[in-house]
Amino acid sequence: MVVRLLNVISILMSFLGLLVLSFGVFLGCMAYSTKSWRTADAWIIASEVVEVRTGTGFSYRPSVQYKYTVNGEEYTGTSIRFIDFNHWDRAAALRVIELFPMGKRVEARYHRNYPKMTVLDPGAHASDLLVPVAGIVLIVAAFTLRYVRKRLLRQQSQSSSMASNPTAMR
Repeated sequence: MVVRLLNVISILMSFLGLLVLSFGVFLGCMAYSTKSWRTADAWIIASEVVEVRTGTGFSYRPSVQYKYTVNGEEYTGTSIRFIDFNHWDRAAALRVIELFPMGKRVEARYHRNYPKMTVLDPGAHASDLLVPVAGIVLIVAAFTLRYVRKRLLRQQSQSSSMASNPTAMR
């Protein structure tokens, strides 16, 4: 029963890990591609750190709003990076906000087919590795369960062969 359950869990974890890893690689590639997106002049119209309540306390999200124009149409953007994460440290969020004070002129990168999709800090960053690393952890855990399952099967096989052959115990 335990062996069968380990098998099912390890298969599900493998699929989930592959899914998370694939999604993380996709997001990382999209983040990297922002370096080649077109540019537009933008002006910061709001800049603050937002306190977000979590189950264990608070996290802090750097929040900016900026206006930019593409082909004569004005847009408002809010993304700093393609993959934005909250910070556990308020000081870290403040350091990000200091780069984008209200009224500052900045360069926004926008997707040529979707001008509403913008970033202020283009490219892939170290924090973008969190999602693919989580996928790898799930896959490693799944293979560990498969190894444990194999060991349990071997132990069960040895105990059943010893029980059926009492002379082997001597």
